Amino acid sequence: MMKKLLILASAALLPVLVRAQAVIAFENKTHDFGTIEEADGRVSHDFVFENQGNAPLVISRVQASCGCTTPSWTKSPVEPGQKGKITVTYNPAGRPGNFNKSISVQSNATVERERLVIKGSVNPKPRGEARASYRVAMGSIRLTAKEVAFGNVTKGTAKQAGLKVKNVTNEAVRLSFADLPPYVTVNNGGVALAPNAEAELTFSFNSELCPVWGPVDGHLYIVLNGQEDRSDTYRVALTANVTEDFSHLTLEERRTAPILEMTTRTANLGTVAAGTRHNVAFTLKNVGQNPLEVRRVICQDKEIIPKAEQLTVKGGRSAEVRFAVDATGLSAGQYNRTVTLQTNDPQNAYVVVSIAWNVQ
Repeated sequence: MMKKLLILASAALLPVLVRAQAVIAFENKTHDFGTIEEADGRVSHDFVFENQGNAPLVISRVQASCGCTTPSWTKSPVEPGQKGKITVTYNPAGRPGNFNKSISVQSNATVERERLVIKGSVNPKPRGEARASYRVAMGSIRLTAKEVAFGNVTKGTAKQAGLKVKNVTNEAVRLSFADLPPYVTVNNGGVALAPNAEAELTFSFNSELCPVWGPVDGHLYIVLNGQEDRSDTYRVALTANVTEDFSHLTLEERRTAPILEMTTRTANLGTVAAGTRHNVAFTLKNVGQNPLEVRRVICQDKEIIPKAEQLTVKGGRSAEVRFAVDATGLSAGQYNRTVTLQTNDPQNAYVVVSIAWNVQ
């Protein structure tokens, strides 16, 4: 009897094996900006979170309910006990009155989707006040910004965005545009400004003509009176994110949709020598009916080189998405990089995989 009790007592002291999971905990999920002035422009708030789990936390997608709200977030994996943040920026221009906007956060945490909220009230600009702040000098004109941000654009649709422009001279000036991407149009190709006049540059993004899914980084040059200058002074950035709207799928389309399964979303190459190159692969299995399409492999780090930008996996089949890891020029230390796969799986539209290694 005594021997049995000792065995039971010893078993009670053995460590309990717990499945590794990330746990996301926000300091707050709602922020009230109070009353803000339309004339003061954009306002931002940092939603700080901590990984209270025992596995790396990866934010795979953050999406706002309105184009007036722009999120940015910690892209690298957040280790257990460490903190990250999601910065939400609200643009009050042309939006006087109360606002209440939601932001959806998707991650690999135990709670896969979280909802953040920003709210407040916007005091409109007084009548007669200048409608724009022309902060960007560009020869004989000034602009309100040097970037046109279209935000999320659903594939198959077009979206517009604008910039204010002012002629700050006493002579007429004509604007035209060089290196305009085929998927962007603006004011029928040109704008004529009388002396000291203002105008609206209206840009239209046609997603059907855009060859890529996901983040799009383009640019154009503003040409004044036919004199082209491709220096940074006259360069205007064009950004967008081409997405798919799964909310209109029928029951039959959902039933036959592709379903992505992965045995692992992390890879560790261990210790590698500086200047060497290594291969890594992740297996994707489609347990749905229709073909699974990896529409875009999104990687911001030059050390990770995708072997292909797109991939199709038939129903019931598996395939590998492959990368090369180039340690050329890397100093000694630990590295952890993430890659986002954009797919046509309604439940896994954005999948984040991470690759780690240590350079001797």
